[in-house]
Amino acid sequence: MPKTNSAEGGQKPVHTVRHRSVKATIWRNQSDKGPLYNVVITRSYRDKETNEWHDTQSLRYDDLMNVVALLQEAHRYISACIAKEKAPPAKPVRGATRPAARQSSKGQQPLVPDQEVPY
Repeated sequence: MPKTNSAEGGQKPVHTVRHRSVKATIWRNQSDKGPLYNVVITRSYRDKETNEWHDTQSLRYDDLMNVVALLQEAHRYISACIAKEKAPPAKPVRGATRPAARQSSKGQQPLVPDQEVPY
């Protein structure tokens, strides 16, 4: 792993996802072509002799489905970041007002206007 991604280099991961003992660390690096995202998968384990925690890139059979879930979550996070970076900044419109809350079909409580989903 490059030293620019390490804690000693001062750069920190942009996001970390954990499922049980397996962790996906997402790094963002800037290049001439724009941002690049890298994902590092590690498994934590405790040394029985020293009782200290360590990380390894070696995965067990039981870890594989957790890795699938981690990679899906990492993909969603990175996709949302890329979409946010590519989206043009919103320009305020003069004289525009916020739309009123819609009423439910039974007329009981107002519904909140739909919010944009980041992915």
